[in-house]
Amino acid sequence: MLRRGPVRPSPRAAASEKMGVILHSETAAQRVAGPSERHASLDAQSILEGYRRGLLIQHHPERAGWVSPARREAIAPQEFRIGSPLRRLLRDRIFSASFDEDFAGVMSACDAAVPAEERLTPNLASAFLTLHRDGHAHSVEVLSPDGTLVGGLYGIALGGVFFAEAKFEHARKASSVALAVLHHHLNHWGFVLRSARWSPPRGVHMVGREIFQMLLEAHARHEHRIGHWVIDPALDTYAWSVRPRVACRRPRDGSLPPLSARAMGLAGHSQASGLAHPQTAAWHAEPGP
Repeated sequence: MLRRGPVRPSPRAAASEKMGVILHSETAAQRVAGPSERHASLDAQSILEGYRRGLLIQHHPERAGWVSPARREAIAPQEFRIGSPLRRLLRDRIFSASFDEDFAGVMSACDAAVPAEERLTPNLASAFLTLHRDGHAHSVEVLSPDGTLVGGLYGIALGGVFFAEAKFEHARKASSVALAVLHHHLNHWGFVLRSARWSPPRGVHMVGREIFQMLLEAHARHEHRIGHWVIDPALDTYAWSVRPRVACRRPRDGSLPPLSARAMGLAGHSQASGLAHPQTAAWHAEPGP
């Protein structure tokens, strides 16, 4: 839930003002744009910069701003779990999938699937369309045998990180097909992380704000795979091996093991960041809701 009322600038506010953002203190559950900034311009470039900083856009039909959740979903592409029902669906090829063929249609369907107070403003929708045109935002379309759009998702790719904005499905498991196809290609293309706005399923890593920003610093700074995406015909998602899945397995006590900084490519990053203890740079996995 977003905090209301006046916002006292934190020590980091000065660094964020150039983006038109004032943030809550570091101990808050979320940091949000102050009342005077809720109508700040969110053009394509500011969205890219905001996502590199670990911020999320506040969706509201009458205002636009930024939030910085205390915890974020973080999953490596190869950790996506394909259960037996989904594997059968992929094997039987009931649905077909594509990339970037109907970005506007997917975005519109995702918007229609959420409550009115969470829908995109016209300006924000226009900014996403610009990001898609420039090769930064991408959609996955899932089509029924008669060619009807029945599911999909869209999001933003920055470096080796994919930020999933929203998903929808008009047919059971259609959005799961979209996620499976997306993760298979992200893994094949060398992406290292996928995060999402929606509530994560049980067992997905939830990492703290500081760790998430370190991951972005390591993996989202350099441009990677900009442009129109297409399905790779050489990839068969049904036959895709998603092992090792160690990070997603739950021991009997229900906890998830932490992933090391070395495993996420953060080796040496703790020293460069001036962290006092190497353990601070570990990716602490917490059970999902």
